Amino acid sequence: MSRITAVGDLSGDGRSDLMAVEKATGKLYLYPGTSAGTLGSRKLLGTGGWNAMNALAGVGDANGDGRADLYAREASTGKLWLYPGRTGALGSRVLVGTGGWNVMDTLLGLGDVNGDDRADLVTTTTSRYVGEECRGAGCLLVYAGRGTGALDRGVVTGTDWWNLNGAF
Repeated sequence: MSRITAVGDLSGDGRSDLMAVEKATGKLYLYPGTSAGTLGSRKLLGTGGWNAMNALAGVGDANGDGRADLYAREASTGKLWLYPGRTGALGSRVLVGTGGWNVMDTLLGLGDVNGDDRADLVTTTTSRYVGEECRGAGCLLVYAGRGTGALDRGVVTGTDWWNLNGAF
């Protein structure tokens, strides 16, 4: 498995679930949480092509429909896609970032970071990042969710995050 993320309750049973891409096939699987505190049998969500995504971030409810959603970054284009959650499945993807997301090293869903009751996305940058407040690797940015799946412009909230090895 590669690209693994916690996704919240996608299965609809009130427990947090996990998603992972099978490296050999590019298939996306859901691993539902169980009442025993383990993961249940995997369920196929995407039949292939998920190797084209080089980052996944389960963010909670990004689009305001009450279900867990997934952001995924397309490696070849740097586009950011939202895959809206459906009970036990994902809906059709929606483009939320037209490109440039490949300058982000890490994408991380932390839920509501800024206290506005909307799911946000947190990123760290690579050496290719050039922003007004921070240049290069190690910038920590928060992208506030709008509650529709779209994101506000990233706000630099920290620097020197590049020296954390394996934190994300």
